[in-house]
Amino acid sequence: IKNSMRSRLLPIANAALFFYTLGFPLVIGVFFKKYNHKIKEDQRLRAHGRGEYPEINTAYYFRKKFSKLYYPFKPEYYWWCLLVIVRKFVVVTCSVLIRTDPTFQLSCVLCFMFLFMCMHIEYDPYMHVKERAEILMKEAESNLRNEFTKLRVIHVLIDMSKTHATQAGMTKEFDIIRENIKNMEVEMDIQNKIAHRLHRSIFNYNNIELIVLTCCVFVPLMGIMFNSPYLMQPENKWKQWVVTTIIVT
Repeated sequence: IKNSMRSRLLPIANAALFFYTLGFPLVIGVFFKKYNHKIKEDQRLRAHGRGEYPEINTAYYFRKKFSKLYYPFKPEYYWWCLLVIVRKFVVVTCSVLIRTDPTFQLSCVLCFMFLFMCMHIEYDPYMHVKERAEILMKEAESNLRNEFTKLRVIHVLIDMSKTHATQAGMTKEFDIIRENIKNMEVEMDIQNKIAHRLHRSIFNYNNIELIVLTCCVFVPLMGIMFNSPYLMQPENKWKQWVVTTIIVT
């Protein structure tokens, strides 16, 4: 109806819908692109259990303002919330645009959910106790490789040196690096023990998300089975009850 309340509010509603479905993810994507280095550094500090004070974390105030967008994820997968938004958008699109054929609708949802589940299994984007320990181990291994490189260089320089004073100084530096390597190895062992003691598979973020995605695959699959003519046959009535019980459970 022309000049009705609905017709007057329709442009505002369309604009809000457009911003929420496309504008909001686009703004987040631009934000992530602009501050990706700062976000990665903040997540590395979070993996170390640090960064709660502005004296330590240069991105402290940034964390306080925007960390809800990226804090559950590993530093390299800080953008994963965009994929979560896409996943929700796909489910809503399938439920709205494919309403006339439930079987095809469920098949589309099943296809996309299976794809998202495979991506999650491949990347394990969430950062919990186990993943934090893995990040720290990788950093420690990188530092160890650097120290071993220094050892090899100093060893070559000692062999090439002709003066006793230079050899003594390099030998002292050699001993310092060896002590650093020993300390790093001890720290790696301690971190590994702490991670194994605190890690609980049932509470791991990646495992929880995997269970949810598995259910998102399982439910459409059961819906397709429930909608099949095979279960509509009178002799298969008990099988229909079995499928219904599994879906509800």
